[in-house]
Amino acid sequence: MVLPEIFARLRLSETAFDFEQGRQLALDSTERMEVAWFDEDRRTVLDWMRAQALMDPARLLACGWCIGGHLAFRAALEPEIKATACFYATGLHSDTLGGAHGTAVSLASAREIRGSLLLAWGTRDPHIPREGRLKIHRTLDNAGTTYHVRLYDAEHTFMRDEGARHDPVATDRAFAAMLDLFEPFR
Repeated sequence: MVLPEIFARLRLSETAFDFEQGRQLALDSTERMEVAWFDEDRRTVLDWMRAQALMDPARLLACGWCIGGHLAFRAALEPEIKATACFYATGLHSDTLGGAHGTAVSLASAREIRGSLLLAWGTRDPHIPREGRLKIHRTLDNAGTTYHVRLYDAEHTFMRDEGARHDPVATDRAFAAMLDLFEPFR
């Protein structure tokens, strides 16, 4: 498993964010990030993984939560990624990622996705409203993408195991859906 550090360019990589207290710092920092940085980091990680003798290139998978869900979607655009789980992928419906508001061009690239995709949403998530989810699903349908949707009566970040939004039942079900998606690559 490889976990890229998205805050490294902002020298926040040594910062452990408390979900509630560090939230605004994380949000403000994310606004300063460029889509090109995310894409460069993804390619660097994939290049590193290909160079590792213990990595099986037939079993490269991606997953992410919130902004990481959006980044996982972008990772799915890479031909070597076999399956991807995106949990409440923030900004995907509006092409907003980091400081790019409406210009990230993630969803429009859906035709490039070769592997299976899992999208897990909370139906009470104000960041990804129903209309946004439907836009994503229509775009994936039109692109011919193989994808699965799991909806949970939950809020944004329902899988985060702290805070009032955590939903342990929905979390277990969402994790199980991801494990089902990844099972053929074990």
